[in-house]
Amino acid sequence: MQLLDVWTALPLAAAGAALLLIAWRARELLFRAALDGPAFTRELESRLAAGRAHSARALARALRPAWAAELAARALDAYGEPVQLRYELEEARAELELRALRGLLAIRSLGRLALPLALSMAIVELGLGFEAGATPAVRSLSAGSAITRGIFAVSVGMAASLACQVGYGVLARAAKQRLTEVRSASDAFAGLG
Repeated sequence: MQLLDVWTALPLAAAGAALLLIAWRARELLFRAALDGPAFTRELESRLAAGRAHSARALARALRPAWAAELAARALDAYGEPVQLRYELEEARAELELRALRGLLAIRSLGRLALPLALSMAIVELGLGFEAGATPAVRSLSAGSAITRGIFAVSVGMAASLACQVGYGVLARAAKQRLTEVRSASDAFAGLG
């Protein structure tokens, strides 16, 4: 009995794409972009208040690729020029807000697509399994195999849909937390602009 054919491979490919996308965004949002926002902001504010902009710049560059540190590093490059500082803060925040959303809508879309795709593939499998013209014995064996492949396709679709829903929820919360950290770092420069 052959479990994988073209029709069952499609839901499996969609599930694989969804899992890769979730892993890519999780790496960015949960690990690379994360930073202890309150501690970073306090340290940044204390260094700026003491007039140690060079030390604050070194701290921000050392903590890259965290998003709050990237914003601070860009803002500190414009330190001393209020108009340029406001521009850099607004530009960096806008870029980071777009980065936070990157991939999330695709994950949600794949989650919504996975189950209907799997159901349609199961219907195709069943149709092929019960095609006319074969002897009753061959038709019975073919139908059993088609039912197994159809159940496999639906199972893969349900698992992918669930993984996308959970992944989207976790990543949306992580994106919100990263943007909170960015806003906190941006607010550390409020008195400078």
